[in-house]
Amino acid sequence: MFYGLRLFAPDWFYLATAVSCASLAFGIGSTWATAGTIGVGLVGLATLVGVSPMITAGAVISGTFFGAKLSPLSPSTVLVAEITGNTVYSHLRHQARTSRNAVTKRTEASRDLDSSGSFADLVHLVLRLAPFGRG
Repeated sequence: MFYGLRLFAPDWFYLATAVSCASLAFGIGSTWATAGTIGVGLVGLATLVGVSPMITAGAVISGTFFGAKLSPLSPSTVLVAEITGNTVYSHLRHQARTSRNAVTKRTEASRDLDSSGSFADLVHLVLRLAPFGRG
């Protein structure tokens, strides 16, 4: 309990949420099973820790989709690899290459939001990171 609360401290709560959901989804290959189990608990924990549950829900969904997308156990990954005639690991290499930018931007967002966490900062961050926001 002590180490769990230190891991999910408000200073890096969103990033820890996304990483833990991504690692669990990678391990089991399921987005919705991860979001429905650990995700619900983390959104509840967000209220207790004092951070936004809405931004936490976004971190849960972001982490679970990323983890399941790169999991060799995910049925959609296996299906797409079979349909296109590639091996699963070749498909995963291409998936990782295309996901790199999204993960980088998500990490930047987590780092910036962990320090403040307000809705106005979220809107400013989305406008700054979006392709149309660059000027």
